[in-house]
Amino acid sequence: MTLVAHVAAAADRVGADTPALIGLPADAAAAPARLTYRELLERSKAVAAELHRRGVGRGDAVAVWLPNVPEWLVVELAAARLGCRVVPVNTRYREAEIRHVLTASHARAVVAPLGFLAIDPRAMLGDWTGLVLTVRVGDGGAAPDGAVPLESLTEPGDFPEAGADAAEEPLNLFVTSGTSASPKIVVHAQSSLVTRLGAAAERFDIRPGDVMLCALPLCGVWGLGATVSTLLAGGTVVMLPTFDPDRVAEVIGEYGVTHMHGGDDMLLAVLSSSRLDAERCGRWRSATFGNFSGRPPGDLFRAGERLPGLRIAGAYGSSEAICFVAAWPASAPYERRVLGGGPLTDEETRAVVVDPADGTELPPGTPGELRLG
Repeated sequence: MTLVAHVAAAADRVGADTPALIGLPADAAAAPARLTYRELLERSKAVAAELHRRGVGRGDAVAVWLPNVPEWLVVELAAARLGCRVVPVNTRYREAEIRHVLTASHARAVVAPLGFLAIDPRAMLGDWTGLVLTVRVGDGGAAPDGAVPLESLTEPGDFPEAGADAAEEPLNLFVTSGTSASPKIVVHAQSSLVTRLGAAAERFDIRPGDVMLCALPLCGVWGLGATVSTLLAGGTVVMLPTFDPDRVAEVIGEYGVTHMHGGDDMLLAVLSSSRLDAERCGRWRSATFGNFSGRPPGDLFRAGERLPGLRIAGAYGSSEAICFVAAWPASAPYERRVLGGGPLTDEETRAVVVDPADGTELPPGTPGELRLG
């Protein structure tokens, strides 16, 4: 089935009025934005209809240049309905990088934030001629001429919804980090996302009624993967547009967070925060980490002892492999969970290590090139 069909099936299981997405504003005093599963699915129809009306259709690319806000997932599902491609764009990119991604992906539309950080879509897009949809994230910010406020798109309209065959077509064109050259684009189909992220939801034991805190950027495969895996499981995602460990610690208690993914340094900062109340945060039972800092993982596990019910476990993945290639279950012993990697998360993936010179498969314990298929 398509991604939309799987999310709709989750809505049927848990109830369409169950909260799907809670977007917390940058200003902690402002009201959060909430979408139920019903509202998420209905608003994705409205955005799909507007894209279709403006000439964006099957096979076209839509660039999503947003921080962590519920509209990110609205556009993701709208694109899936139309059979479009979604190009996640990092909000830290500057004009040259934005232009590179839009050109390389042949994007027909871009969804841009207004009032977020120092982003100025009118200046940074310049003479780019595609359709611009805007999302109001904070105060200030001027929209380019002719831009359509995405918040105004609430009524479903007519559009040609892609059928089941769209499941095998590309949906997300993830942009790699570009640390050694210009950012590169990797392509994933709806079926690949559903397979990998559905299996990840099972590995991370995400259940209906659970709450995932997404502080990782949705423009990255890990942030989007954690969010979609939670929706496939019928849980609720609480998202923050920027990361502040003290605020995250407070949010975990306030919203009854059960799961959080992040780099080891990110999770360590939250677990070390003076705002983390062990009693209020008692529902937090799963923290999955990637070891990006190079520090001994024992530091993170020791900090986690503040919460007796919390199980911390390592994982491994990449943009090219839709993240979550391998991960340790919470039931694994400490000496395993402290390591990166773990058992493969789904039965569709095969991992081998080969000699990079001739492609010969090597025995376990032999250094070589990792290939996933």
